[in-house]
Amino acid sequence: MSKEPSAQQRRRHERVEAGFHRRRLTVTEIKKAESVSLEAYQILQEVLVGLRKDRLKEGLSLDDVARASGIDKAYLSRLERGKVINPTFETLYRYAAAIRPIRSVRDLEPA
Repeated sequence: MSKEPSAQQRRRHERVEAGFHRRRLTVTEIKKAESVSLEAYQILQEVLVGLRKDRLKEGLSLDDVARASGIDKAYLSRLERGKVINPTFETLYRYAAAIRPIRSVRDLEPA
């Protein structure tokens, strides 16, 4: 049986989490960086998870997105599963634009 965290533990956790979110890089900042950190990789994975959820919510198959984006279906599958470590920005943009309207880099950021 797990013990519920105390109010003090919950407040501490909230402070740590808030600090983490304040220090997170945005997609725009990552794009400008010379190298990519683990944090940037984690943000990329969040973006991809969000785009996959959007694709499924829209009822789009990988075939649909492959045709609309011009990206190979197998590559899209690997991208969604986190198997593509360093996709280009153009690839991410084409993938996202095939799922939903993209007006700026900020549209790629996870909600």
